[in-house]
Amino acid sequence: MKDLELTNIDKVLLEKSKNISITKKRIKMVILFSIISIFFTAYIYFNDFSPKFITILLLIYILITAYEKVSYGFAVIGYKNLIQKMNSYIEELENPTNTKKG
Repeated sequence: MKDLELTNIDKVLLEKSKNISITKKRIKMVILFSIISIFFTAYIYFNDFSPKFITILLLIYILITAYEKVSYGFAVIGYKNLIQKMNSYIEELENPTNTKKG
């Protein structure tokens, strides 16, 4: 029987999965950022701002949301990879006589 081989990233994800407050803090920040964006957009709408200024703000918003989505996607991929490794390890523990033929 082989050991569960975890990479450094797997170990970090496993440690972070024990701390739910990190995820709750991230959710709060996304909600806060969305609310601020809504109020700021309304403020811009009711006041005269140049199209360049609005375009710059829009680009900043797009960059921030793209970063959030990409980082979330990488985290999901990491957790799925970790789950698959753990599942394979558990299956191997349950059926030690089965060996994979390559």
